Amino acid sequence: GGRSGGGGRVAAVRSLLQQTAAAFGGGGGQMLLLRLLYSLLMRAGYSMHALYESQVWSLSPAVSGSLASYNQLLGLAVDWLLVGRLAASRGEGRLLCLCLCLATLNSLLESRHRAFLLYAGLHLPVSAVLGRITKTCLASLFSKSVPAADQALVLSVLDVGNSAINVVAPLYGGSVVGRLGVASQPLLAAAHYALLLAPTALVVRRAESEAARRGGGAKPKEL
Repeated sequence: GGRSGGGGRVAAVRSLLQQTAAAFGGGGGQMLLLRLLYSLLMRAGYSMHALYESQVWSLSPAVSGSLASYNQLLGLAVDWLLVGRLAASRGEGRLLCLCLCLATLNSLLESRHRAFLLYAGLHLPVSAVLGRITKTCLASLFSKSVPAADQALVLSVLDVGNSAINVVAPLYGGSVVGRLGVASQPLLAAAHYALLLAPTALVVRRAESEAARRGGGAKPKEL
């Protein structure tokens, strides 16, 4: 009984590893890796955000909660009114890379001052808008790059990867912020956005080239 149970667990692990390898090796593997990298860096970079607002900006829980609700409302408006129009006019790939560049600049500027009105009136709304557009573009490009036959497998691996990231990201983010200081969060976020830019441009270019080949050779948009 023990041997058969152990053999079953080994077989289950082997099957999981094979499925994971198949997901990353398939048509949407690079986009899957990019989404996981984005999730890891964003969750790590903002894992200490509540502590950052409390210590650096001296926000009470009530004010912090109000700002969070405002950002969510702003994100809803962006999803409803803005994302579709921007993606249609500029292309999702270009828009994604542009948002990463602007997010890097926004975080760098945030790290250079201690003016609360500027933080609440400029940096938080800009961050919310850019974050919502980026997530929407990533999700759309991801769905287009994954073949229909592989979607169930790839989405399953994405869920497992995000669950693992929920464990690892706070450890990484807390360790870095603990060493550099809570006030370093904007610099950490800027570094993460900048780090994402090159692989995003590469993966998006390849995805658009592949989509153009499937669509009959239409020229892909330049990033």
